[in-house]
Amino acid sequence: MPEQRKFPLVIRNALCAEDVRPEANGKHSLLGVFAGDLLVQELVGAVRMAFYIEATTKVTGIIEANVIVYFDKQPIIKGEAKLDFLNVEDPAVFAIPSFPVMLTKEGELRVDIECNGATRTVLKKMVRKADLEAMARAREKSLKALTPPAPRRRRPRNL
Repeated sequence: MPEQRKFPLVIRNALCAEDVRPEANGKHSLLGVFAGDLLVQELVGAVRMAFYIEATTKVTGIIEANVIVYFDKQPIIKGEAKLDFLNVEDPAVFAIPSFPVMLTKEGELRVDIECNGATRTVLKKMVRKADLEAMARAREKSLKALTPPAPRRRRPRNL
C-alpha cells in the first residue's frame, strides 16, 4: 500500500477580491472583496481578480507549494512558493495580485494548493449572470422598508 502524503498547511483564510496590495508595514490591503457568488451583468469580458490566502503549518522547515486558479476546470494561473516556517504559529501569506479573468460563460472559480504530493481546494466561487439593475432596485426597496420614517414636526402651540 503506498504511503499517503499529508498536507502540511492549515488554511486560515482564502479570499477573492478585486485587488490585493502589499503595504509598507508588511500587511496587505484587500480591495473589493467578493462575498458569495460572483454575479456579473454580461459574460463577455474580463474581470480583474486577486486572491489572498493565509496559512500556518503543522511542521517547521521549508515547504514548497503551488497555488493554481481554475475557471470551469481549466487552469488560468499558477504560482509557486517556497516557504521557510520557523514557527508553526506564524502565518504565511499567498498574495496573488490582480489579473484579468475572461468570463464567457457561467462556471466555477476554484483555487487549489498542491503541497507535499497532496492537493487541497481552498476557495470555490460560482460565476453567474445576474440582472444587476433588478438586484439594485430590490436592495433599494428593502433598505427603504428598513428606514424609519422621519420624525413629524410639531406645530408650535399658541399660548
